[in-house]
Amino acid sequence: MNKIEIIVRAMIKIDKKILLCKNKNKDYYFLPGGHVEYGETLEEALKREVYEEFGLKIKNLKLIFVQENFFEQKNILHHEINFIFEAKITKKKIKIKEKHLEFILASKKDIRKLKILPESIKKILLKYV
Repeated sequence: MNKIEIIVRAMIKIDKKILLCKNKNKDYYFLPGGHVEYGETLEEALKREVYEEFGLKIKNLKLIFVQENFFEQKNILHHEINFIFEAKITKKKIKIKEKHLEFILASKKDIRKLKILPESIKKILLKYV
């Protein structure tokens, strides 16, 4: 199936750390977010995804980076466009709502060591921590 996936991601900073997600069955971290559904704006999709993952409401969204990514997973080629937004949360208590995910609050030192995908996002995160 040839299609371009539109992805929204939130860069949420809490006490000089960045919120990162990880699928429990994978070896890499990523920013919270997910796919934009047909008819949604980028901001609506990001608010929905962060709420589904963490039960958090986000505000003050600011687009900071757009990143094109090509990768292969399970012998399927993927082409995605990532829209990364800086976002503020309305409460600091974080709890995962999706059982296949876990999260960390990563410091600059952590970010340098962790495998974060897409790789180009790591450079952006280091500027914001």
